[in-house]
Parts: sequence; structure tokens; C-alpha cells
Amino acid sequence: MQESIYQLIGVRVGSIRKAKGLTQEQLAELASTSHSYIGDLERGERNVTLQSLEKVSEALGVNFFELFNNGKLPDIEKKNSTIRKIVELLVDKEDAEIEKAFNVLNALFK
Repeated sequence: MQESIYQLIGVRVGSIRKAKGLTQEQLAELASTSHSYIGDLERGERNVTLQSLEKVSEALGVNFFELFNNGKLPDIEKKNSTIRKIVELLVDKEDAEIEKAFNVLNALFK
């Protein structure tokens, strides 16, 4: 039986929480929610909202997208700094320049 997205996220939240040495109660307090909510989330029994996941990721001190990293995706945290620098270079550029930069990167990595 294939795991649901809720179960995958729940396992990831539990794994990060334990790695940081937090109890469900401590995480709940940091995320301004109840420990039963965190327990349900970790078991994949809770239909979570993006807002709730954002609070949990902030409480865990990880990037929101890290909650979706189940080991099959590259570690987004490690790349975040470089990606941010690229975005900062492009943010004030014209659309044509952004498209040109994209085409260069795309050709480079084909």
C-alpha cells in the first residue's frame, strides 16, 4: 500500500522533530498548536493546511519545502543560499533578460 502525502509529510515532521531533540509537546508550543494536532500530523491522520505546515516548519527551524523532502529530492536547504543569490541577481531585470538567463542555464545543464 502506497503512503499518502499526509503520511509522508508526517514522517518527515517527526523525523526532523526528533533530530532536533523536541517532544511533540515542545513542537506544539513552538507552533502555537496542540500536541494532539502534532501527533495526528505525524501519523498522517490530519488534513493539514499550508498555513499549518508553515507554522510547523518555522517552529522546527527548517525551510517549508524541507517538509516535503523525503530523501528522494535534493536537499533544498543546502542549495537555498545559492538559489537566493541567483534570484537576487534577476529580481530587478527586465523579462527579456530573465528569459535570456534561463535559456543560458537551461542550455548549460542539458
